[in-house]
Amino acid sequence: MTSWLSKNRNKTIAHEIEVNIQGIFDQKFLKESFALELPKETSLGEVFRLLDKKLRINLFTKFKGEFPGGWVVLLNGDRINPLVDSTILLKHQDQLSVLSALGGG
Repeated sequence: MTSWLSKNRNKTIAHEIEVNIQGIFDQKFLKESFALELPKETSLGEVFRLLDKKLRINLFTKFKGEFPGGWVVLLNGDRINPLVDSTILLKHQDQLSVLSALGGG
């Protein structure tokens, strides 16, 4: 487990969330699990921007309307719509999972 400090180092770190990203996203297989340190009152939308920066990709922030249909986003085990729920403020020890359905046969 690694930690990563958000881009704004002047803010006090208020909490840490667990992030799990697994699946094929934009033709890349990702299997990432890490702790993400966040300043107080960080919205889900901002977390997706921080994830793009940490992973050095432009994946989550490029979708303005909705995420692709095969993606599942869970917050503490409950499915959420990341664009509708982008203003949710994450709390200490929240668990965010982004999963991509894998097909095969």
